[in-house]
Amino acid sequence: MKRRKRTTVLLAVVLLAIYLLLFPRGTGEEIQLQVRWIASVAEGASPPATGAQVSEGRASETPESEGGSRDRRRWAFRLGDRFGYLGDSGTVLFASDVLHHVSMTDERFVNYPDVSQTVVLHGPDGTMRSAIDAAGYPLLFEDRMLLLLPDGTTIAEWSIDGATAHRVWQYSIASVYSAIDVAGDVTLVGDIDGRLVALDGAGGELLHYRSRSGRLPVVVAVALSSDAMMAAALIDVEPQRVVVYRRDDEGYTQTAEYTLPASLRRPARMRFLLDDRFLVWEQPHALAGVRLDTDTRFELPLGAPVVDFAAVEDLGLLAVLYASEATGGDAAADAIGDTDAAADAAAADTASTGDAGDAGAAELPRPNVRSGELVLYNAVTRIPVGRLPVEARHFFLHADGDTVLLGLDDRIVAYRFIRG
Repeated sequence: MKRRKRTTVLLAVVLLAIYLLLFPRGTGEEIQLQVRWIASVAEGASPPATGAQVSEGRASETPESEGGSRDRRRWAFRLGDRFGYLGDSGTVLFASDVLHHVSMTDERFVNYPDVSQTVVLHGPDGTMRSAIDAAGYPLLFEDRMLLLLPDGTTIAEWSIDGATAHRVWQYSIASVYSAIDVAGDVTLVGDIDGRLVALDGAGGELLHYRSRSGRLPVVVAVALSSDAMMAAALIDVEPQRVVVYRRDDEGYTQTAEYTLPASLRRPARMRFLLDDRFLVWEQPHALAGVRLDTDTRFELPLGAPVVDFAAVEDLGLLAVLYASEATGGDAAADAIGDTDAAADAAAADTASTGDAGDAGAAELPRPNVRSGELVLYNAVTRIPVGRLPVEARHFFLHADGDTVLLGLDDRIVAYRFIRG
């Protein structure tokens, strides 16, 4: 039964890949799609199958080369309660279950329980690298580590050199933190009372702003450009605003402000993309943004809430993943956005149906399943150049160069996009 389901999934992915090749021709673009590999991140999974092998319904232990893995890159992933690392040949380098939460980069991770007095850092192979004798919730970035203290209002940066660790700075804000981003040595933070603060490498203030606008002053999201020369925040509820700053000799000075037609009442995603030429943020059932060099605003209507988005840098594309709210009854509906509760609701629904075998499997309900699309847009024209229907309980999206990783439940598919 499991082998039959696995083959069905592999064939379904191939059919979806063929579907994605049917791009609109109104843009004059021709995008070719290659399925590089499909990897299962479930416990005890088979080795990955390359694109050519998927069409034949088989997997290989040595994808992309006869001599074994040729991993030049690795990517961190999280799908539901599973997390780990994939090599660029599709090899699962490490995979495990999330304890309470996991913070990770492509080089290290911290998998921590609900209450922890020690922060233990591991490498992408799962081996322990160092530990910090401090209580809090770690936030890992590419080459930096912040620790959010249990009071929710104090944050500290820690420097780690091998087995040695020391605190660089510590900063307290008047209310609970709601959003954090870093770039270079700058840290940008927001809180639930509408405060926006930028800190330098020593913890000194570069910006301190308090919003008193809107029916509910709150910082919903923050973002820094890759060189930390620009900062942005999604602020307030009814109306909600996007505020943009540029760094100068005095700190950060506001350069633009945009009032939005609708408000999000939850943490949201906001990012500078495509060489920092675009600032993009979530909206209810839409992705919005501004091209900064021309001050051109845009909005991409979607059929459901945004799950994630990324830039396919090599091709100048925006990849946007959206999906409907979960289905499967009241317990599933209440669990939206809470992976632990969603898993419990799914287990309860599954237990009530039992196992009907192959004959009844197609009739079983699929609690917490979300349906949507992965849409590719030309970033300049905002015209869609491809759509891929998706359906899963858990999603993962990551773009690197010309490769997009799409995770659906316990499988991750690597697509390579080529401009023809």
